[in-house]
Amino acid sequence: MGTLFHKEIYDWPTWSSILQSIEEFSPLIHAIFGRETLVGSDQLALLTPATNAVFRAGNYVVKIFAPEESGVGTEAGYELEVQSTRRAHELGIRTPKIVAASYWQDKYLFPYIISEFIEGEVAGQAFKKFDHTQRMPFIQALKSNMALYNIKPDQEIDASGMRNQAKMNHRWQPYPESVRRQAVALIEELDLSHCVSVHGDINANNVILDKNDQLYMIDFAESSFAPAWYEYPPILFDLFDHDQAAIQAFVADVDHPDAVGMLFDGLLLHDFGADYMREIYLRHTGKTVQEMRDIYEIRNILDEILNG
Repeated sequence: MGTLFHKEIYDWPTWSSILQSIEEFSPLIHAIFGRETLVGSDQLALLTPATNAVFRAGNYVVKIFAPEESGVGTEAGYELEVQSTRRAHELGIRTPKIVAASYWQDKYLFPYIISEFIEGEVAGQAFKKFDHTQRMPFIQALKSNMALYNIKPDQEIDASGMRNQAKMNHRWQPYPESVRRQAVALIEELDLSHCVSVHGDINANNVILDKNDQLYMIDFAESSFAPAWYEYPPILFDLFDHDQAAIQAFVADVDHPDAVGMLFDGLLLHDFGADYMREIYLRHTGKTVQEMRDIYEIRNILDEILNG
């Protein structure tokens, strides 16, 4: 039998250019569903992609991970997502059940996960329509789920890799060199001694509300061990879309002596923190980060958000 996937993949641009193509992935998904004895591969619809190709297939969601040739390095992410999603189930967190997870060898080796499809709305869209009486229960439900997941590891965590990754994060590149040096120095001093298990990317698209307003968390591919405040940047600045009242409500009962410093540290450490800082700076000053002269400008803005 010939190959089912025909495009050439040799870097991120060649992968990203086709990861939303139903036409290209349809034969591959049909063969995978045949092997897994599942139906629905003839009912494909595109879902929100990120690094990997994600489609709805009838009552399922199928995620095809980028092959090694893309340079993305998703092998570890695939294993991590399978393990972390199953662990979330064990902890009592609502997340779509994985019905199949394996590899398909074609022109390239494709890891894949098939999970149940949850009929509902991504929380980022739902949250925009909520009034105050709806937002507070949602925030509490989200924090309850996080409390189940944010538990201490059985052994001590070596945080050096996380710290180095944050210091070398390519998302700092648009910033002036002086600000980048500030960021690196501050990251070097972060207290990473109290790590817990974190989802890592609780953004507008990774929480779903079903038709009964039950909250589901999805996409555990960024799970790791980090301080609990590592979770906060994507929640506050993507899921809540910078809404000041929601940010204040979320942070109000967080057990930390310096809430502003905690959020500042979270932005410094988070993989997408530099991107969130860029948006925060633009919204509050009207300027790009290329015009930033001192990274503490961000800390001052956070102070205004929490205490203004």
